[in-house]
Amino acid sequence: MKISITNFRGISEAEFEIDKITYIGGMNWQGKTSIAQAVGGVLANVLNIYDELKKKDIKGLIHEGNKAAVIKISDEKGKIVAKYPKMEVTTEGKPPFCDKISAGLVSFCDLKPKEKIDYIQTWWDVLPTLGDIESALPDSDKDLASELFQNIEQKGWDAMNKNFREHGASLKGQWEYITKERFGIEKAETWYPEDYVQVNDPAKLEIKIKELSKKYEDALKNSLSKQEIEKLQEMADREPRIKELISKIESKGKSLRKNLDSIVVDATTYKCPHCNGLIILAEDNKKNVLLQKFSNSVTDNINKELNRLRDNRQIALNDLEKCTEAAKKLSEITPADEEEINEIKDEHEKTKRILEVYNKIGEARKITERIKKNQNMINVTNLDGLRKEVLQRFMDEFNENISSYANNIFTDIKSILPVKVDNDFDIYLYGIPYLLCSDSQKWILNAIFRMVFANKNKCLLVLDKYDILDNDNKGNIFELILKNNMQTLICATIEKDKMPNVNAINGCHSYFVEKGKLKGV
Repeated sequence: MKISITNFRGISEAEFEIDKITYIGGMNWQGKTSIAQAVGGVLANVLNIYDELKKKDIKGLIHEGNKAAVIKISDEKGKIVAKYPKMEVTTEGKPPFCDKISAGLVSFCDLKPKEKIDYIQTWWDVLPTLGDIESALPDSDKDLASELFQNIEQKGWDAMNKNFREHGASLKGQWEYITKERFGIEKAETWYPEDYVQVNDPAKLEIKIKELSKKYEDALKNSLSKQEIEKLQEMADREPRIKELISKIESKGKSLRKNLDSIVVDATTYKCPHCNGLIILAEDNKKNVLLQKFSNSVTDNINKELNRLRDNRQIALNDLEKCTEAAKKLSEITPADEEEINEIKDEHEKTKRILEVYNKIGEARKITERIKKNQNMINVTNLDGLRKEVLQRFMDEFNENISSYANNIFTDIKSILPVKVDNDFDIYLYGIPYLLCSDSQKWILNAIFRMVFANKNKCLLVLDKYDILDNDNKGNIFELILKNNMQTLICATIEKDKMPNVNAINGCHSYFVEKGKLKGV
């Protein structure tokens, strides 16, 4: 692997190779970490090596006094080039790659439990298979395993788990709407409302309800209540008064028509010498001379009054017809037996309620079964469900793998599992929590996990701050890397005259960085 770094952070110029182990030494603030970050960041495709670094501040990654930085990494299969500040990446062929842990950009030990799980599942593909899902589901749901597995492959485990949780909340809401009670799985499986009555044959109950409904309607049709009879009697009693009213209307109309006929149409109009108003000089039917004030509205008013009387007479005739009908109906019907009708009504309502409760129980039971099936899906897709179960089976092998590395480093203490990741994904070194380990122990633990990931992914291993270790541990780790034939970049604070002679080992190279420039040793 050939690497060229120009103007990145503390490095102005660096060209070097990595075959087996490349050891880069130098004093503080000379550019060792800059080299480790440049190589790890490009190979892991994390050009912004600091999560907190804002885009506007990316130019801070460029060596002081320059406008751009370029990092080139290539091997026999391909090439990758990264440019700053635009953070542009171009590739040729199949360039080398590296995961963030192997690259030293992320500390596995410092990740949160879920992040550790996600990382392992991403790089080891430690996820339940279709067979695992079938085994986890009850017999009644095994036919759903294939469809569930396909949906998970398309949408992902977390998305499917979220869907099932939302659906479960909706189903519980439906159950509570039907029962008017708070949901609980134990309650739901044995739920009966307070007014429950056992029903052996719901079909017969439906027939009974129809029969009672018809019986009730017939009873109402063939009989009248006391209130209805009183209303009919009141209407019938109005008949004499309405007849009298009609007679008066007809008599008044006759009188008005007589007055209208008495008015002489042929008349002469004159001007009154006293008031200047118009007067009529006319004769009545008996040839008597009449003197009247002239008014066109006389006949109009009479006609209007006749029209009003005609309308009132029609209204009175309509009311009279209703009175006659009411009297006729009173002669035909018999008073209702209200007690009997109420008994029929009560029995109808009671029977109807029994069937409603029966159906409500059925609906609630169906929803309960759907909730249970949905909960099975939640359990299977939960992060701490089947996924964790499969992951924990893998972790036994994973812990043995980690400890095989640890046993080669901590040679003074022998243990089957010196390093362990427990079920909560907390990390222990010989029973000591990672948090309580010394800085050098923490460095070794993170180095072990980087070795495991680098070996799994067949990628470069980047180890910065190697100088935190004593000579014995340095030697143990160096031998372990050689033993596992891992391509590794080591960066350490060291004086030039104390640099180890790694060039003597086939495929290993030594470099020393000073004032931002790298030279071979």
